[in-house]
Amino acid sequence: MLDSKKIIDQILRSAPQREQAILQIARDAKLKSDIESYVKRNSGTDHDAKTIFHDAIIIFVKKVFSQEGLELENTTEGYLFGITKKLWSNTLRSRSKKNTLELDDKQSTIASDENTLMELMSAEKRSLLETVLSSIGEKCRQVLVYWSYGHSMKVIAEKLNYASDGMARKKKHQCLQKLKEIITSNESLRQQLNH
Repeated sequence: MLDSKKIIDQILRSAPQREQAILQIARDAKLKSDIESYVKRNSGTDHDAKTIFHDAIIIFVKKVFSQEGLELENTTEGYLFGITKKLWSNTLRSRSKKNTLELDDKQSTIASDENTLMELMSAEKRSLLETVLSSIGEKCRQVLVYWSYGHSMKVIAEKLNYASDGMARKKKHQCLQKLKEIITSNESLRQQLNH
């Protein structure tokens, strides 16, 4: 176990002493393993885990300098683990925002694809479309049929055993593309569907 008072004193004393304290923390195998396990258990990679571990040490050293007379109520390990949790939570939050922004950019394309298929779903064209749907594979047919009946991506994912609603959405998009390719490459089929 790391002696928090001794570590804080070393960090404040001199550059060589600070280096010693940082190395002592970085070489603590149990602390490193606990922090890396935590990050990896919570959707992180090996690279994420190592980065967070090093960032936590840097933040700890900065705290020692910025908060004069810092005394830890907890152990050094506990304090570093607290920093880790906060850092990792912030990282996940910023990644989630980035993914949401990327999804928003794709929404307009997906919406136009959905409108195209809905236009094709009128009653008199349904049987013709069923024939076309059977040519794109059973899984694709099921995804598009469930979707055309208004089922959410979450429900479709559950019914067809996809890992997530995101996977179901991706599959639906691929199937729509396949369907559009078949329709656009077949002139007579296109004419029948347009009448």
